[in-house]
Amino acid sequence: MKKVICLLSLCIIFQSCMSTKFVDYNDDVFEDQQKLRITLVDKTSVKGQLVSKNEARIVVANDSGTKTIPREQISNIKIKQFSVGKTFGFAGGTLAVAGSILIIALLFSIAGN
Repeated sequence: MKKVICLLSLCIIFQSCMSTKFVDYNDDVFEDQQKLRITLVDKTSVKGQLVSKNEARIVVANDSGTKTIPREQISNIKIKQFSVGKTFGFAGGTLAVAGSILIIALLFSIAGN
């Protein structure tokens, strides 16, 4: 029983509430302080928070400082977003599996007596 509770707790604690979404440079979904992952034409990537964006460049800040990236060097952009479906879907699925395991364990313990 303790193992099931520990497993359930770990599954809920380590679940992923975030998802990434590919966006076009011209989309109007960009907001200040939004977390981005930008893949450049030379296949390197830059992660950070959006500082500013205009038609010619995008400015991203991370632990190593601020980086200005020209639009021509950008291959694709991913935005990190909170995902309600992943949060509640995974938690609900985890609870359903843990409940099923608990019921099966109780049935086996009753049948063993």
